[in-house]
Amino acid sequence: MDEQVSLRDVDPICDYQSLRRLESRFERTVEEDIGSVWETMFEMGVLGRSTGPTGGEHHGAAGDSRYCYGQFHFNAEMAFGFATDGEYCFHPVFSRAFGMTRRTQDKRVVYPANIDLDNIYAE
Repeated sequence: MDEQVSLRDVDPICDYQSLRRLESRFERTVEEDIGSVWETMFEMGVLGRSTGPTGGEHHGAAGDSRYCYGQFHFNAEMAFGFATDGEYCFHPVFSRAFGMTRRTQDKRVVYPANIDLDNIYAE
């Protein structure tokens, strides 16, 4: 019986170990020419890394912020890498489409970093 792999098995905001646990299951189901399922999802804008509001400093679960600022491929200023102590997030459009739900006490909402709404609406 084939094991089903679903992004529902990970929280929308998660740590490196959660991704690693799911990655081993993905490796058995994706095509061989995909080097890393997570790098591919980063390039597609699905997966990001948690940062501060301007995309620089790390913004972990500690603190009173309502948001988990995500650095995705479209707003990243550097290459994507996996730090073992990093925090990662799924873009809200995709986490909703994949049916991902929070299983932890973390109530933050993922919001893309480096987004200046004033400039977007001014154009």
